[in-house]
Amino acid sequence: MYINQFPEEMLVRIFCALRDMHIASRSTHWIVVTHVCRSWRQAALEAAQLWAHIYSLNAACVQAFVLRSEQAPLDIFYSDTLISLSLSSCSLQDITKITDLLLAQSCRLRYVQIQIPRMARLFFMRLRTEDAPLISSLEFGFVGAARNPILHPGFRWQDLQHLRSLALSPCTVVIPGVIPGLSRSLLRSLSVKFSL
Repeated sequence: MYINQFPEEMLVRIFCALRDMHIASRSTHWIVVTHVCRSWRQAALEAAQLWAHIYSLNAACVQAFVLRSEQAPLDIFYSDTLISLSLSSCSLQDITKITDLLLAQSCRLRYVQIQIPRMARLFFMRLRTEDAPLISSLEFGFVGAARNPILHPGFRWQDLQHLRSLALSPCTVVIPGVIPGLSRSLLRSLSVKFSL
């Protein structure tokens, strides 16, 4: 069978595998598949799940991914490897714009990993948990931030009914109650590095 005879579903699976190979390097070079031929472009542009993994520090790229992902659940990946790759050219204004674009899609957020301190703090402090019912994993890295975020009793952990994994490093917890609302959660993984 020739590749131009592959069913569209198979092409999309191949495209998703290619995208996943590039997530570690934070490269969007996999998008070249949209420039091979009309049928590949159409298959890629119509595959919402292909665009639902967001990790670019380019606001226009993030906006395009959000639009192309339609209503698919979003997985957000911003790790500290980005710091050495492109964070130096990313201003606080850019980070704020990207954070605002992503938080506008709170109802679609499923997996959130943000290890860039200033972005993690901004995202964490602005996240309205009642608007984010699908979140199953939250991972925030605040190392190097001017101030660690404070887990205060007013943060509505109980709204995150699907939360299964939580990693905060480091953070300050207001006692009593440590992390109120998590007691009834189905949380399977908790990793918190406290700063007292």
